[in-house]
Amino acid sequence: MALRSFTEICGFERETLLRFREISLSLPGVSALPGGVKFPDSGGAFHYEESGKLLSVTSNRFIHWSTSGDSVQLVETSLDTNLLNNAVRLKLCHCSLLPGGVSITETLNNVIILLSTNQSVHRLLLPHPARMYRS
Repeated sequence: MALRSFTEICGFERETLLRFREISLSLPGVSALPGGVKFPDSGGAFHYEESGKLLSVTSNRFIHWSTSGDSVQLVETSLDTNLLNNAVRLKLCHCSLLPGGVSITETLNNVIILLSTNQSVHRLLLPHPARMYRS
């Protein structure tokens, strides 16, 4: 019986070190709650509706996130192209992200990210990638 092994040959570096853009949000009038309730870390992913279509701008493209305490890391990844400036770390001062507290959805023009914390809900409205590439 002959054993065969396969190796992937790639002409460019796919695994680049992520450089997170750090953003701190401090809400006026919000202070740390007494008792300091700790919530477990969580994570998840979102894929675009047209990510399975070959000629779509969002083909093989997805967003994944992880939360830890008062911070959430969002990274957009493409299996077809290298994306630049695709990672952000948001720190919500004096708020803890709830388990399952990140929700991402898309419309024709926007990507909507909802962040639920123990004291507030935040909505991030970003342009949809397909909208950014239209003439």
